[in-house]
Amino acid sequence: MLSKNLFVWGDSIARGVMYDEMKERYTVCRETFDQALKTLGVNVRNYAKPGCTSKAALDILERSAAADGAVAAIEFGGNDSDLIWKDVAETPDIFHEADAFPTLRALGMEAEKTMLNATGGVNAHKGAIFSLGLLAASAAACLRSFEADAEKICARAGRMAAPHMEAHFRSLRAETAGSFGDRLYLETGLRGARGEAADGFPSVLRIALPALDADMLGSPMKKRETAGSFTTSGYPEEMRGTVENAAAFENPAEMRKTIEDSVTSDTDAAESTVETKERNEMHGADMQTSTEIDAEELSGAYALLRLAVEMDDTTLIRRGGRSRAEAAKREIRALLDSGLTREKVETLDDQFIRENLTIGGCADLLACAYFLRAVREI
Repeated sequence: MLSKNLFVWGDSIARGVMYDEMKERYTVCRETFDQALKTLGVNVRNYAKPGCTSKAALDILERSAAADGAVAAIEFGGNDSDLIWKDVAETPDIFHEADAFPTLRALGMEAEKTMLNATGGVNAHKGAIFSLGLLAASAAACLRSFEADAEKICARAGRMAAPHMEAHFRSLRAETAGSFGDRLYLETGLRGARGEAADGFPSVLRIALPALDADMLGSPMKKRETAGSFTTSGYPEEMRGTVENAAAFENPAEMRKTIEDSVTSDTDAAESTVETKERNEMHGADMQTSTEIDAEELSGAYALLRLAVEMDDTTLIRRGGRSRAEAAKREIRALLDSGLTREKVETLDDQFIRENLTIGGCADLLACAYFLRAVREI
C-alpha cells in the first residue's frame, strides 16, 4: 500500500534544480517527482534546499514534524559532506575527514555558557574547554579504528583545528582583535592555545606526557609497552639514575621509597615545623611533607613547571606582562635545577597568588596530558 505521507531531505537535486542547456543556466524544473506524487494523492513535504549539506539536513530533520507511517526520502552526494574543500581540491586522491570543527565550536560555546553561569562570569576553564573538547572528539574518532595513541589523537585534533585557526589568524586586524590573545598575536606572533591546537599539541606530546610517564606508582610498572623500556625523560637529569634503579624493584613500596628518598636530601625538611602544621590544618591532615611526596604528584608538578619554562603562557603574560613572564620562567627554571620539593612548589604558588599571576595555559595542557594518558588505558 502506497504511503500517503512522504518527507524529503536533500540538496538542489531533490529540489528540482537542473541545468538548462538551452538557456545555459540552472533552473527549477516544474515537473518534479513530488508534483507527480501529489497527483496520486500523496502528501509530500519537501525540505530539500540548494547547497544543503548532510549536517544542515540533520538540523532541519530535528526541527521537522514527521507523521506516523510516513516514508522518508534522503538524497545527498559526496560533495554535500562537511569536508574542507580546499584540502580536497589540493589532494583529491586521498581520504579526507569531515570538518567537525564548526559543530565542536558550537558545543564549546554552550559549555562556556555553562561555565560562566557556574562561576558568576569568571573565565575559569575556557582554554581547557577548547583543548579538551578537540582532543575528546579526536579520541572518539580514533577509538573507532582502535588507534587511540596520543600521537594519532593529537594529529587528528590538529587537522581539525588547523584550517580554522589559520583562517582566524589571517583575518585578524588591529581594529578587529577583540581578545588579549588576538592583540598579542598581532604584536608578537605568539599564537597561544589556538596555535598549540593547530600544530597538534606538540607541547603536550614533547613535554607534559613524558614527565607524567615517569611516575612509578601506576600499573603496569611504567615499563612502557610501546617503547619496551622504562621512561625517565620526565625527571630532572640528576634523578634519572635513581628512577631507573627503582624500576628494577618488584615491590611498589620499595619503588616508591627509592623515588621519594631522592626528592630531597634535606632531613630538616621532613620535620614537622609550625608552618607545616598550619598548612596541614588549612589544607587537610593528609598533606605530605617533601620527603613524603609521591612520584605521581611529583610528575604532575614537574610536568606543569616544565611546560611553564618551555612555553610562552599567554595567561601569565596577560597578568604580569612580558618582562614579568620572562622573569617567572627564569625563577621556575632555577627551582627545577635546584631539585623539586613540595615546599618549593608551595612557595612559588604563594608568590604567584600574591602577584595575581597564573600559568593557566600550562595547566590546561597538563589536563590534556592527563586526559591522553587516561585514554591510553582504555
